[in-house]
Amino acid sequence: MNRHIKWAVLCLSLISIFVFVDKSWATSSSLVINQVQLGDSLSASDEFIELRNNNLQPIDVTNWCLYYASSANLTNGNKLNCLTPESESTHIFVPGDMSIFFVSSTFSTNYMNVGFDLKFGAGLGGTGGHIRLIDSQDLVVDKLGWGSAASPESFAASVPGTGMVLSRIVDAENKSQDTDNNLLDFSTIKPDEVYSYGSLYEVVDLCLNIPGIQDLMPDGMMDDKYGGCIDILVDVCQNIDGIQIAIPQGFGLDENGDCAIDVCGNIDGLQSKIPEGLVVSDGDQCHLPDVCINIDDLQINVPDGYYLDEISGKCLLDLPRIQINEIMPNPAGSDSGNEFIEIYNPNDVSVNLDNYKLQVGGKYILFPSGTKVEPNSYYVIQNNVTSYTLTNTGSSVGLWTSDDVLMGENINYSSALEGESWSYFKDGWQYTNRPTPGEVNLINYLKPKVATVSVVSELKQCAPNQYRNPETNRCRLIATVGSVLTACKVGQYRSETTNRCRSIASDAAVLAACDDNQERSPETNRCRNIVSNVIPEAAFAVEPFYDPQNDSQQWLVLSFVFFATMFYAVWEWRPEIKKLFTR
Repeated sequence: MNRHIKWAVLCLSLISIFVFVDKSWATSSSLVINQVQLGDSLSASDEFIELRNNNLQPIDVTNWCLYYASSANLTNGNKLNCLTPESESTHIFVPGDMSIFFVSSTFSTNYMNVGFDLKFGAGLGGTGGHIRLIDSQDLVVDKLGWGSAASPESFAASVPGTGMVLSRIVDAENKSQDTDNNLLDFSTIKPDEVYSYGSLYEVVDLCLNIPGIQDLMPDGMMDDKYGGCIDILVDVCQNIDGIQIAIPQGFGLDENGDCAIDVCGNIDGLQSKIPEGLVVSDGDQCHLPDVCINIDDLQINVPDGYYLDEISGKCLLDLPRIQINEIMPNPAGSDSGNEFIEIYNPNDVSVNLDNYKLQVGGKYILFPSGTKVEPNSYYVIQNNVTSYTLTNTGSSVGLWTSDDVLMGENINYSSALEGESWSYFKDGWQYTNRPTPGEVNLINYLKPKVATVSVVSELKQCAPNQYRNPETNRCRLIATVGSVLTACKVGQYRSETTNRCRSIASDAAVLAACDDNQERSPETNRCRNIVSNVIPEAAFAVEPFYDPQNDSQQWLVLSFVFFATMFYAVWEWRPEIKKLFTR
């Protein structure tokens, strides 16, 4: 039974080796973490880390860094310090079998007589932690985990006691042992009396463009002034200051072998002058003149969908001609949603209004995106679809293209009457009391005036020997020269005016006597009543006379006349009354 337990423990130990071994230390290097002090009796912050080159050859440690992570932290942790050079071309080396000595700030203060290479902030865990050495490619070169470290090399090293340090075991060849097992490679000992430092040295790479480090200029090469090395060549541009090992960009060799500026970099061969008919833009691009000064990109030809305005020199959108057809500034009732502007498309193709805009007064109005007007159709935009205001006293409305070209002319109106629209007809613009949004415009409707017509009866034609008297419209005989008139009776005479016989007034005629209250008129010899200037007094006061029967009859007649008139009026105006009640 005990034997079975031993085999189980052995198997678990072997499995744990494969499960918990951290593969991040796979990068091999001769530089190892050699000694670590986690504190001493003077201070828990008296810490140092010693790295050792375990080989006889120098190692390039440029931009290598030390990191510390707590025992439970599986990441690289916090950066302690790095071997960073002053310039890109400088490399830092540690010689063979030499050390790099890192100390904490507290250690450098408490042990001022001990020299060091770099410092770091104290904080190494006394019961467990990780120290990683990472190269310039962010690969882990070496790692030490101690105590409760969760990610050591194989197994964690033991925690050193007070006054002790973690130190690699030295093998028979006097090298630091590195089997990638912290528990086997490290032991706890007292610190060394002397630690070496200051062995780092720098090498300047003269040729960054050549692999490896070139601390001396290679034969046949020279500095290119940018940290690189180039072959020593003949100066190809002796007319330009400095050595030109190649023809500079933007230059070319002329017929004299000199380097001249090529003004047309887009044309093959050297162009020391701008070719005739071309212009230069974008530094060294020669091309035909830009025909569209208002378009950002170079336009050698007028783009499709545009036309060239020779007056302004601009390329404008070649848009179908549409027009404003009707404007309603003062609708009956509320203005909101009832004011409108009507657009008419007289073309045989639909028109997208994205390329147009309205100007109402001093404000530009855009049509809703994607709005189209079908061929020979109308589009009505109301002020609740797009916000605008048509003032009743007068304003102007214009239709413009999106590139600010007026389509036609501004439409001006004034003194808009309620319910009337400003509409376009063949003879021009005028108001009409029959608005037709979205339809053909209708002229103003004039109500007919009621006129009294006199009925003239047709007169019967007079006989051939008659004429019509202009005063009486009666037919009268025409008096002829040769006609024989009948002789008048005794006591009569014929009137020269009428040719009729009239009685002769005789002076010997005896007139009958007039009554006592009469007198004879000297003009007519007729009796007439004598008019007195004295009003006789009445023997009693005048009393008003009232006949109730006569008064009732009068009211009856008036009532009949009133109701007859009302009946006639209702009958005569029945269509108008019906329309009124329908509304």
